[in-house]
Amino acid sequence: MTKAINARRFGLRTATALALAAGVLASGGTAHGAERAPLTADQQQAFDIYRDIIAIRTARGQAKTPEMVAYLVARLKQAGFADADIMVSDYDSDRPPLSGPC
Repeated sequence: MTKAINARRFGLRTATALALAAGVLASGGTAHGAERAPLTADQQQAFDIYRDIIAIRTARGQAKTPEMVAYLVARLKQAGFADADIMVSDYDSDRPPLSGPC
């Protein structure tokens, strides 16, 4: 089954999931001031991805959205997704919708 990924939906879903994960990680799910267990590899990876994408200024006029999309595509490829399984669609709502393989 081909996994077609819409950049906007992927970006929003990923950002939302990572924001929730970061909130859980920040709170540690423990009482105030209690020690937290070290992050698992998956938790650290989610934290790193979230940290990296929020550091990229993607607000309109910053022209950084392509950088974030390229970063997320690279992370997907590192995770084992084939080029044919990754589809980036237009992420600029001021233009007609475009889509196609990376």
